[in-house]
Amino acid sequence: FGPFVLPIPKMAYRAVQGPVIVNKSGAYAIRYAGADQLRMIEEYYRLTRARDFAEWQKALAIQGVPATNFLYGDAKGNIAYFYNASFPNRKPGFDYLHVLPGDTSRDFALGTVPFAQVPRNVNPASGFLVNANNTPFQAAGAGSELKPGDYSPLLGIETDTTNRGTRAVELMGAHPSISADDLRRIKYDTGISRLSWAARWYGDIARVDPRGDAQLVQAQALLKRWNWDFDGHHSGQALAAILLR
Repeated sequence: FGPFVLPIPKMAYRAVQGPVIVNKSGAYAIRYAGADQLRMIEEYYRLTRARDFAEWQKALAIQGVPATNFLYGDAKGNIAYFYNASFPNRKPGFDYLHVLPGDTSRDFALGTVPFAQVPRNVNPASGFLVNANNTPFQAAGAGSELKPGDYSPLLGIETDTTNRGTRAVELMGAHPSISADDLRRIKYDTGISRLSWAARWYGDIARVDPRGDAQLVQAQALLKRWNWDFDGHHSGQALAAILLR
């Protein structure tokens, strides 16, 4: 408060699994890979100084950046997508979607999964790779995608997708070659993919029984005339955007 400092002591808790949160229902230790390491700056430095794909992968293998996807491209035509997560080692036989008991070592394993096991898609036959916070199993188009069955379920690889990811794969895979103008158009596309979760969600709304509510009937009619785009030039877009948010 101005020139005065009022110290407020706080007790920080920690277990072998990691930092601990204490609340009314108990104490919870957070287990995550990449804990207690500060190599992010070094890794980014070495990534930007890499002179070829081999050096770039060596820098990425530092695993100092524990939760950021990377797309790679070079002058030789190599492209790659790395689902650059750090995965904690996990013992089989436990449901890692839920809280596990922390007072026993039966379900606890030290360390991080080696970089060699991190999912990656290198030079796919489709000739392109995309990332828009979508699952690594949707990044390269039909016939070139990574297969979920090739990876241990203990890694916990996300399967969620986004409309942006689905739309990007859809548009990039629509033509055997992409011009600079095509790429610019795809980058700034504002459409909703008919194959996306958003499309299924809008379909659910369209099938809702309005039960005689005049406003709902009007809203459904407006959405039915919508062009499935947010380009700012068609009625229904504002309602669709508000519902999506």
